[in-house]
Amino acid sequence: MMTSDTMTVETFTGSNNPPSALEDGVSFYKDLSAFLADHPAIANQEDAQAAKLWLDRSAATLKAIEAERDGKVRPLNTEVKRINGVYKAGADPLDKLVSVLKSRIAAFLNAEENRRRAIEAEAKRKRDEAERIALAKIKAEEEAKANADAGEVIDLGETIADTDAAIDEARRAANLARTAERDADNTRIGGGFSRAVGLRTVEKWSVTDAIGALLEMGATPGIEDEIVKAARAYRKLHGKLPNGVSVTEERVL
Repeated sequence: MMTSDTMTVETFTGSNNPPSALEDGVSFYKDLSAFLADHPAIANQEDAQAAKLWLDRSAATLKAIEAERDGKVRPLNTEVKRINGVYKAGADPLDKLVSVLKSRIAAFLNAEENRRRAIEAEAKRKRDEAERIALAKIKAEEEAKANADAGEVIDLGETIADTDAAIDEARRAANLARTAERDADNTRIGGGFSRAVGLRTVEKWSVTDAIGALLEMGATPGIEDEIVKAARAYRKLHGKLPNGVSVTEERVL
């Protein structure tokens, strides 16, 4: 690992073996650091030629380190790739079948939830109707009691019985409505050896107005990176840049 002022290396070879490319890199790093300390700027042609030699040696050193690293990890990566290929070949067909199974379970759950929502809606309709009838019975009972107090001959017993029956029916209908709502909110499939499964709500994003979104959010770094990527593909295809994208040239080493 290299930092701004130090470089450390894990030794992969024994002490009696020739230095590895990585170990050589440690020594080279120290020498290059010393050169840079002695040359805070390239002031003349002689310094420039010396710096060019260090640049070439740097490239060769880094190339040797990378070759050594690649030689150590390539066999491992090849084996990992082979193992992944074997397991992928075995798992992919099963994964496709599982997708079919999931889609069929989801279709059933959708239908079942819709069925339960219909039962819920009907139960709530009956609850509302029962409550309306109960309120009407209560009002009628109050009026009957008032009329009886005024001297009218009324069978209050029957009136009260009708009211009580209507109230009981309203309570029963409310309980049924709550049960239907709870059932609809918890449409699940149990069984098996894991927890019950059910549908879940996920967000599905789509761009409906790209220009409007850009005007609202502005060109964030992430958006700019994606635009540049798309612009490169556009220029390769059409031989020109799209509107809103420019290219400048910069001289680098």
